[in-house]
Amino acid sequence: MQRIWREEGLKVTPKATNRSRTGSSDTDPKRLEAEHQNHVFVIDYQDHQTATGRRLRYLNIIDEFTREVLVVEVARSITADKTVEVLEKLVETRGLSPDLIRSDNGAELTSHAP
Repeated sequence: MQRIWREEGLKVTPKATNRSRTGSSDTDPKRLEAEHQNHVFVIDYQDHQTATGRRLRYLNIIDEFTREVLVVEVARSITADKTVEVLEKLVETRGLSPDLIRSDNGAELTSHAP
């Protein structure tokens, strides 16, 4: 395939190489699993657009053990303060706070909120 591309004068992109992981994890994999209800909450954000091109943002909070969707907050913009407010309201209604909150390391959760 590369030969044909070269003969036609097309650019041949180099094959991507896999990067090896240099770090190691000392955390026991069993410790990362949810053991009971309200043990681990998972937080994630999703972005969508309306037909008119306006942005919609979803804040999803899920109980990892039961896979129950606890909150789906929809707004044009969700700030760190709004995320904290939603979590506080969730803890108030459920009566228990989670032991752990799991999230991806996205930019959404990087803030200097007090």
